[in-house]
Amino acid sequence: AQRSHGRDLCPEVMLGDTRKEFKARAKAYTKASVAEVYSPLRVTRAATLLPGLGIGPGAALDITTCDEHGRPWDFSDPAMRSKAERLIEETEPDLLVGSPECVAFSPWQRLNRLRSKNPEKYKKMREDGVVHLKFVCHLYAKQVKTGRYFLHEHPAQADSWTESCIEEVLKLEGVNTVVMH
Repeated sequence: AQRSHGRDLCPEVMLGDTRKEFKARAKAYTKASVAEVYSPLRVTRAATLLPGLGIGPGAALDITTCDEHGRPWDFSDPAMRSKAERLIEETEPDLLVGSPECVAFSPWQRLNRLRSKNPEKYKKMREDGVVHLKFVCHLYAKQVKTGRYFLHEHPAQADSWTESCIEEVLKLEGVNTVVMH
């Protein structure tokens, strides 16, 4: 290898950086960020605990986490949905992980609703679930529009996959589904 001013010359060296300096600069430049909605600290905690992955933790917005005023991120409240959307817009996470509650869409709840003496209870649960699902789909569409990514977590057997908001997101260019077991 040739030497110049005490630095190794190699393909990775740019702007006079040593290999170590270049790797540090490249890592800082390519660092991705992840945020999660309807999820307690899971993905963001993993990003914090595994810094070698080069993933920066973003916000974890969930009923079990709180905003700067100590209020839970309750997305039944339109004001909290607006606040969360602004936060996602400001922080621009490379990956947004969404895990809206799937109880309202589960096969068990479909059975319970059919056998219930109080079907209004299940109707209300479903309506609330759809509000949450529409919100997260809105965030997903914004991620796609801005060239960023999202991951939607729901069981394959949940009937949320047939909701129009999910169907619209699935039609967006570059969106794919994967079933994992």
